[in-house]
Formats: sequence, structure tokens, C-alpha cells
Amino acid sequence: PFSVAAWPTGMNKVMAANSPKDARLIMLFKNMRLLSWAGIAYAGFAVIAALNLPELSHLGLAEAVSQLDPSVQNQMLGPILLSKVLPVGIMGLMFAGMMSAFISTNDSYMLTWANVIVQDIIYPLRKNPLPRKQHLWLLKITVLLVGAVIFAFGVLYKPTETIWEFQLLSGAIYMSGAGTIITFALYWRRGTKYGAYGALIVGASLPILNRIFGFASSFGGGIMTFLAAPTVFVVLSLLTKNPHFDLEKMLNRPPREKNIKSKS
Repeated sequence: PFSVAAWPTGMNKVMAANSPKDARLIMLFKNMRLLSWAGIAYAGFAVIAALNLPELSHLGLAEAVSQLDPSVQNQMLGPILLSKVLPVGIMGLMFAGMMSAFISTNDSYMLTWANVIVQDIIYPLRKNPLPRKQHLWLLKITVLLVGAVIFAFGVLYKPTETIWEFQLLSGAIYMSGAGTIITFALYWRRGTKYGAYGALIVGASLPILNRIFGFASSFGGGIMTFLAAPTVFVVLSLLTKNPHFDLEKMLNRPPREKNIKSKS
């Protein structure tokens, strides 16, 4: 649930399925793309070879990287190596593919998070639902606002960490709290709303505080957040009253007593 159910951009595809069977097929094909992560390891082997093998010293990878800012030298090893080994046409095709992936990823993010804002924040505050046309206009306006925030963040934020560290730290702001709530809500009956609020607050605040005060590395701060959110959820849930909640009804399961009688 931390990496799948808690991430709306991935779950939107599943929620659009017509049946549970279609949803399982979507998840199967969606997760097959994770095999492409193996290419990262091969890229790392290529960079190591270019840096250390005498036969590849003519590429001048180390010299080219040494001219860059020290904070981005390691991140630029792969791109510079590609620029030296790929011919002009193939390099252009690779750039076009990366730009297509960038655009398709970001438009999905903008639409998904705008949908979350409209459906989960604005709509619960309204007594009556909007007409379809007004609903679509509200969604379009929210997409523009999300895009404006992304643009402003991209202009103002000056990264000092690697891309992987940034993803881990920024992902922890949402994923640690949301993943904790979904996981415990499905598999632990003693969770309470106070535990859920606590997990969300801790998950959102710890990475930001770590970014401001720097009491841990980006990687360490992300790991710490993913450990702190479940801990806070469990502690607050045990300290607060747990009202009766029909988990079987929420999951569209038959009552437990009926299951026992049918088995007997």
C-alpha cells in the first residue's frame, strides 16, 4: 500500500477499470514497467567502465565532469557519457523519448492532484454537488493552479541534493502518512482518526523540518519519516478510543459470522 495504493497517479488507472478483473490486468501491465529499472544498474556499469577502463579513456568522461559544479558531477556522469557515445540521430530520438515521458508523467500528475483537490477537499465542504459542466470547469481551473504552483516551485527551488534524495524526501511528505493510514486501516482494527491525523502531520512536517534545519541527510530524513509515521499512528490509536467500525461492510465482504457458518 505504501508504494501502490497510496499514490493517486497510479491508482487513477485502477479506479477507472470496469471490473476487478480489469483492475488486476491494469496493475499487472503497470508493474511490468518496473522491469525497466534494471536499466539503471546497466547504466551504472557503463559509467564505471568509462571511468576506469583504459580502453575507454579516449571518451574523457572524468575530464568533462570535472569542469562542472561539484554538487552535480555524479548526476551528470550518465548524460555526458550518452552524449559521447550516441550518434546525432539516436541522441535526438532519445531526447524526444525523454521529453515525451516527461510530458506524459507531468500531465497525469497535474490532472490527478487537481482531481484530489476537487473531490477530496472542495466537494466535502459543499452541501450539494456541482452540475457536470461546472464540475469540469472547476477541475480545469484547479489543473491550471496546480501547474502554476509546479512552475513557481521549479523556478524558486534550488536543489542541493541528488535527484534520488529529493524524490525520497519529497515523496515521504505524502507517502509516509497516506501509506500508513491505508495499510493500518486495512489490516488493523484498532486504528483511530487521531492516529491517522498524527501520521499525516508527522509525515508532512518531518521532511520539511529536516530540509530547513538539516538534522539528517535527505536519505536519512526520508527513512526516518517512513518509520515515524506508523509509530505515531500506533501510539495515538492505542491512547484514544476506538469506535466500532464495520470493516467488512467497507470492503464489501459478508459479515464474519456468515463466513463462519458457511464454512461449517
